[in-house]
Amino acid sequence: MGSIIILDPTVSNKIAAGEIVVNPSSVVKELIENSIDAGSSRISVEIYSGGVEKIKVSDNGWGMDEEDIKLSPLRHATSKLKNFEDLSDIKTMGFRGEALASIAAVSKMIITSKRKGETQGYRLEVQGGKTKDFSVVGCPEGTTVEVENLFYNTPARKKFLKSSSKETYFVNETVTKYALGFPNIAFRLSNNGSVVYQTLGTGRLMDCIAEIFGLRVVENLIEIHERENSWLLHGCISKPFYTKGSHRYQYFYINNRWVANKILRKAVDEAYYTLIPKNRYPMAVLFLNITPTLIDVNADPTKNTVRIKNEQNIMDFIKNSVKKNLFKNRFSEIKKISSDFDKFDKKGVKKTNIVSADFSVHEKPFKINEFSNEFNNEFNVEVKNENSEVFSVKRDDKILKEQQWEYTADIPRIIGQHNASFIICSLGKDLYIVDQHAAHERIKYEEYKKKENLKARQLIFPKKLDLSPPQTAVIDEIKNELTEFGFGLEPFGGNSFVLREVPAFLDEGSADVFLLDVIDELVEEKDKGKKINREDFIKKMACRSSVKAGQKLSPQEMEALINKLFSLEHPLTCPHGRPTAIIIPGNKLLSEFLRNS
Repeated sequence: MGSIIILDPTVSNKIAAGEIVVNPSSVVKELIENSIDAGSSRISVEIYSGGVEKIKVSDNGWGMDEEDIKLSPLRHATSKLKNFEDLSDIKTMGFRGEALASIAAVSKMIITSKRKGETQGYRLEVQGGKTKDFSVVGCPEGTTVEVENLFYNTPARKKFLKSSSKETYFVNETVTKYALGFPNIAFRLSNNGSVVYQTLGTGRLMDCIAEIFGLRVVENLIEIHERENSWLLHGCISKPFYTKGSHRYQYFYINNRWVANKILRKAVDEAYYTLIPKNRYPMAVLFLNITPTLIDVNADPTKNTVRIKNEQNIMDFIKNSVKKNLFKNRFSEIKKISSDFDKFDKKGVKKTNIVSADFSVHEKPFKINEFSNEFNNEFNVEVKNENSEVFSVKRDDKILKEQQWEYTADIPRIIGQHNASFIICSLGKDLYIVDQHAAHERIKYEEYKKKENLKARQLIFPKKLDLSPPQTAVIDEIKNELTEFGFGLEPFGGNSFVLREVPAFLDEGSADVFLLDVIDELVEEKDKGKKINREDFIKKMACRSSVKAGQKLSPQEMEALINKLFSLEHPLTCPHGRPTAIIIPGNKLLSEFLRNS
């Protein structure tokens, strides 16, 4: 007995039917899904003239016997769904039983198939939805579907197709989605007789990505594998400096089904917030495995839109997982570079390093006035050795050269300042060039987010501010943030205000100028139609309160900046996503000077 049946009308009527064949790529999509559901390990896709002239999809799957191949082009004929209750636990790519019927209705379709273990195969020719010929043939195990003259009998639909090159692009994208989604299947895509790419089906996602996009892409990816409750997230994301100009290079899969879900895309974008420039997007190939009963894949005929229960919780899980792996990768990259510091101080005492097991370091609270020459000489740390003996050392002791702040690896060693704008450092064999303004901007941004050093102080002489209507409108939008960050403003009639309190870190004489500069920048953003929020205010505050390019820094000031920068979770970009540092690897320096080692 064959496995294909005709669904009962009470079931088929409940399934959201609709037009599923709108262009060549939709034909390719449906045929690939059938091949995947047939247990194929090899799938070949050939197109001619963008797929309008001919599409040929071949696989080495289970194949069909005589009864199945005759039933296959009939509407709602499927082997994947028996009753309506099965819709709540879909595990196959297809289930409607509409694909072959819809394709056959608008083309000349030839199906050739041979079930595994059988001695003969079958060939079925259907044109315009009607069977034209059936015969017994010799053929390889598996199924081949050829679709010719797509939309020959529906000229109204055919005229809406794009150019041949554009339709080829759409087919390429479709095959790529399935090739990435099923790295255990060897895919081969050909266009007009020329191979576009082919994957090997090794089961390794990185191999598949390398074969489609190239090795350079793989070098800039971070692998992810996170689990929470019954949810599993795995795949890869790009490093913050490797971005694209659109979301095109983001691929999301739920239970191995590619989905167009804006919630998943938003979760990834939010994870990269402040780490990449505006209008740049990370690359991502992410697989979310969840209980099938938590999703609805019957939302539309294409099955690409999936409804998810507990959507916000899952979004938070994805966002936190991506952020966590970005954070881990940043430190693994820095930690793999060994420090160049001397092993002993001038007194012959071995230095400690938080990475080693010899010592544990416990900091007491301290404050550093980052950009003045006055450091807190009373700063002490308690150091406990392996014998549980505790002793104190001061900040200027050599032991602190490698003392690490929480979450950090070795701190780059300062060489000097270039052009009063860049701090030159070294770490191991690598050279770091740090943009002092971008670096300090990241530091201040993180401080303000945590509300550090934001205590308010009263002005001895309050200042009257006469503002323009646009400035007043901005102040009205951010009045809660102003209070939160230490600005005490009182209305003084019309567009005038009295500034009575300012954040403690601001100089009393320039506090009003600082505030007006921030407001003016927010006015510009508002004029562009952007809604002003807390994050915008924090970014502007961080930018305005940071050291500027062209400002000379003392060695102590540079040391404080570098130490604080590399104690952050994400030190290598400013809040706008621009790099804070350029890292020149030691081997790159050697190659530039034509040295091999």
